[in-house]
Amino acid sequence: MTTDRELLAAIERDRRRLWAICYRMTGGVQDAEDLCQEAIARAIERSAQRTGDDPTAWLVRIATTTCLDHLRRATVRARVLVDSLDLPESSPGDVATDPERAAILREDIRYAVIVALQALTAKQRAALVLQDRKSVV
Repeated sequence: MTTDRELLAAIERDRRRLWAICYRMTGGVQDAEDLCQEAIARAIERSAQRTGDDPTAWLVRIATTTCLDHLRRATVRARVLVDSLDLPESSPGDVATDPERAAILREDIRYAVIVALQALTAKQRAALVLQDRKSVV
């Protein structure tokens, strides 16, 4: 079992990872901030229940559970993906030579990923987010 000081150090070390999990689970910056803080509060509150040497997996589990709880309580809102840009068809080379087009495309892809993640059930999203090693680093 770790001491409170070790737990707090682990929380600070893993804060960014916890926030990334919460962000990918909810798709919103403010929700991620709130849920990350709630997960940290739960971890501190339940520190006596923790066993083992490295608290990272335990913290990830608490963050995931916090997000799942939040998503269960949240009302499901339908989101419509609207293409706000009516750009003419272009060749792949246009993206490489036009920085503005590349930036727009990058933002469109990010938005599409968030919309796709929100279409999954909460448990499917948790499995995908936790499986993706880049999302928790």
